Amino acid sequence: VTLGFFWYSFVDVPPNICRMTYMWPSYLRISATNQNNDFGRYSLFLYRESTSPNSELLNDKLVGIPVLFIPGNAGSGKQVRSIASQSAKDFPRGIGSMLNASNSNSQPFLFFAVDFSEDLTAFSSSALSAQIRFVNQCLNTIISLTQHGDVRSNPTSVILIGHSMGGLVARGIFALPSFKAGTVRTIITLASPHAGLPVNVDPGLRSQLDAINDFWRLGLMPRPGTLSRDGPQAALARQRLKHVVLVSIAGGVRDELVSARACGIDSFCPARHGFAVATEALGGAWLSVDHQAVLWCN
Repeated sequence: VTLGFFWYSFVDVPPNICRMTYMWPSYLRISATNQNNDFGRYSLFLYRESTSPNSELLNDKLVGIPVLFIPGNAGSGKQVRSIASQSAKDFPRGIGSMLNASNSNSQPFLFFAVDFSEDLTAFSSSALSAQIRFVNQCLNTIISLTQHGDVRSNPTSVILIGHSMGGLVARGIFALPSFKAGTVRTIITLASPHAGLPVNVDPGLRSQLDAINDFWRLGLMPRPGTLSRDGPQAALARQRLKHVVLVSIAGGVRDELVSARACGIDSFCPARHGFAVATEALGGAWLSVDHQAVLWCN
């Protein structure tokens, strides 16, 4: 309480001037479980900016660049709606127009989302492990749904967007034995605590974060002279991470749960593979946002 009083008394926190994003969301549940149904509480959805009934959403071919949204602690897969809706609105006049101008095959983003039934990932190492395994399984499902006759235009990878603990889930899949190299090449995390957890209730979470960071460090920033640098685990990490780009976006001073420092990635990810930035430093934004508003601030 004392620290909170000091913060609001002496730190000039900018007001929240975010504008809401309005959308017409439709969701279609997609089966992504194995025969044993190990993830009965978890689900995979396809998002469409549409007023059509869900039964009609898959009548057309799923053509586009697949993106998978991963919610954070106690989050919902439906939090994808603001990002997906704004992407649908901006694509024709943004990247789509640039690709058309360069005579490229322009395809819109195709948004999927996982839902973890509001699991408290920030307090449970077992929940984090289960979510990592489920997301890895969803990658194969998503890629199979976007395969068509023209092999040249078929996507081979999925862009991952993780909010808060969802960012750690996205990075954790690379160390799984069943992960297929090349299925993820781009990761965008929003207010994710890569460098330190906001709470340490479960000691296993700290160990998991250290293991995830160690795997990335081994693949991207191996220390000269160490035995592990030339071991099989290092070779595996280099193979899986050599084409991966990671962008970590922090909410800035208004995010009281995960600081910009906690969103740092320089201890395990070199500049050639990614960067961390606060929303206050993003061109056209120049605005700090709180931990939830980073998902919908327009």
